[in-house]
Order: sequence, then structure tokens, then C-alpha cells
Amino acid sequence: MTKYQLAKIIALAGRVEGRKRLQKTVYLLQVAGGDLDVDFILHLYGPYSHDLAYLVDCMVGQELLVEQATGVQFNYRLSKGAKTELEQFEATPKGKAASKKLSAQKGLLARLLKTELLTLELASTVAFFFKQSGDWRRAVEDTSAFKNVRADSPPMKNAHELAVSIVS
Repeated sequence: MTKYQLAKIIALAGRVEGRKRLQKTVYLLQVAGGDLDVDFILHLYGPYSHDLAYLVDCMVGQELLVEQATGVQFNYRLSKGAKTELEQFEATPKGKAASKKLSAQKGLLARLLKTELLTLELASTVAFFFKQSGDWRRAVEDTSAFKNVRADSPPMKNAHELAVSIVS
């Protein structure tokens, strides 16, 4: 994932509330066909990327992202300087092409940002297990066991539906 891609996702979102939401959203955007090239592992809260966490930290350090702590959660938005750089890059032919690719996922991004966090966490985990097995039933069962959530519970059903709508 490039700095531009992360900046564009944050710009399209306006603001991302929470590191977990950012991780799960980027994972699901990638699973949905986004050309983000991020490596994820299975972590306690579902798919997690050390590289994405590092990129966020670097961009905060370079004052491209503004990180605001609210209790135990961190929220992210672009800095004014980053917005200017983004606009300048997108005025170039290469920038226009890059913007078009990410802007195509704007509707999905908005949907993911509005999704309840537990559903997002479960959906990303279901998608992660599905990518390994290719079997939705098994992915739900594996997620249910991993997250200690009943497979027939409303949150798991919602997560499964969300994952299927994104991956399929």
C-alpha cells in the first residue's frame, strides 16, 4: 500500500474512527478487488497488517495524517498539507488514474465506515477464513470458534452477509 492510497482512502472517508476500523476497512477493500497490496495476518481482532500500522505511524510522524486520541481510540484525518499534495498529485495523469481506481470503491468505503464495529470485525474474519478455505460454511464456523461467537447469532449472520456481498 502506498502513502497515496492510504491518504486517498482517508480523504474519501473524511475521517476514520479507530485503528481497528481502519485495519478491517482496508482489508475488506482489498478483498473486494482493491489494488492495495497489503499483507494481513490473523490477529486477535481479525485480519491485521503490520505494514499498514507502520504506514499510518509514518504518515502521522510526517504530519500527513492527523491522529486524534479520544479515550482508547485513535481517529484519523488528512492534514491540510496532505490535502494539498493529494490535489496536486491528482491533477497529473498518473494521479488521475490512481484516483479513479480508489474512487470506484467510495460506495463500499462509506458502507464499511457505517457498519457496526463488531460486524466489521467478524466480517473481515469470515472473509479471511473464506480466502483460505473457499467454503463459506467453514469460514463462518472457523470465525465462530476463533471469536467465540455463535454461528447463528445476529452479529455473525450480519457479518456473513457483509462478507459474501464483498467477496462474491
